[in-house]
Amino acid sequence: MIRNDRKECFRLLGLIIGHEGIPAFLSTPQPALEDRTGAQLLKSDPGALLRRLKMLEKNLEGSL
Repeated sequence: MIRNDRKECFRLLGLIIGHEGIPAFLSTPQPALEDRTGAQLLKSDPGALLRRLKMLEKNLEGSL
């Protein structure tokens, strides 16, 4: 399950910020997720990151 969450995180990141933005995301603290970096979240809590990304994706779809 964790592996699938990570894979889905990368897929959503590609849609939301583009594949070229993923390295910057991985090194940036995420305020909505206790200021952990994207890399820390993928390693320790990919489920929390996935929930956040799905929420962001839903917000983007609603704004289109």
